[in-house]
Amino acid sequence: MHDVRLALDSLCDVARSRAMTKGYAAFALAWLASPLAADDTTLVILSEPSAADYAAAQQAVEPVIAKLEAGEPKEAVDLITSKSEIFASKATELNVLVGQVRTMYDIYGPVEKCIATERDHASELRLKFTYICQHREFLIRWNFTVDNVPKGWIVTNFRFSDTF
Repeated sequence: MHDVRLALDSLCDVARSRAMTKGYAAFALAWLASPLAADDTTLVILSEPSAADYAAAQQAVEPVIAKLEAGEPKEAVDLITSKSEIFASKATELNVLVGQVRTMYDIYGPVEKCIATERDHASELRLKFTYICQHREFLIRWNFTVDNVPKGWIVTNFRFSDTF
């Protein structure tokens, strides 16, 4: 990038010293800048989800939110983990996770309500949802990643945080 700027500065100096026409100088500057456009690293998503994809994926999250709002954090975690063989194989880690969710309830109180605040996607096969849940004492953000696997939409990752 530094070399391009030096070359650009040099070209401007030449243009001024030789009294080049504005049209030629503009063309030369545009030509010199064109390699910069080739370095564009913007990711193009080729498979965007439809409204039906979002609705179907959200159906995997809504029962979990209902359990959180009902004061049943263990059941909420169980709903998520029961759909995935990978989660099912992590019994020790799941017990720790359930303990963390219960501790959050002990500290901040029960969930009063949850509101969907964001949705995003990596492709039509992976969607992400963010909810803000209002506890008696604090707001907690819940992030869910939902994947469309052969058996349907399942939550494949989730986390919660009181800092956001």
